[in-house]
Amino acid sequence: MKTASHDRVLKIVLSGLFAAVIFVLTAFVPIPLGHGYANAGDVFVVLSGVMLGPWAGLAASGVGSALADLYLGYSVYAPATFIIKGLMAVCAFFVHKAVTNKHIKTVIVYLVCEIIMVLGYFLFETLFFGIGIAIADVLGNLLQAAFSAGAGIALTTVLMKTRVMDHLLN
Repeated sequence: MKTASHDRVLKIVLSGLFAAVIFVLTAFVPIPLGHGYANAGDVFVVLSGVMLGPWAGLAASGVGSALADLYLGYSVYAPATFIIKGLMAVCAFFVHKAVTNKHIKTVIVYLVCEIIMVLGYFLFETLFFGIGIAIADVLGNLLQAAFSAGAGIALTTVLMKTRVMDHLLN
């Protein structure tokens, strides 16, 4: 029999697991692009929001992604990454709840989240490095977004078809 205490412990454990997966996929499978890099971490940033809920998703994705930036030497990006990836997870949850058409839901969730990522880093880089560098990095961020959205849509489709998502959705 599930209890509220059991549910809280499960959410904490899954949050730590998601943070670890995001860190590993981001830090150990990077594809260098300009000032940043592409990775599969965003796939699990979005899934953490959808599966864990907005606040646990924010914590897992923010911590996992920011730790990867610190580990890889992009420490100046870590605070922005925490905010951007956390916002992606929060938005993933609310967009997933708001879109009722199951055939386009996943595409819309990843599209919205990756737009947040591209715009978030553009704003951060404009403030800290100037508009020139921010514009120069847009292409790399768009490539990261396309890679993550494609991989995320494929993985989410498999998880939904195998009904794994039914057991883990918040």
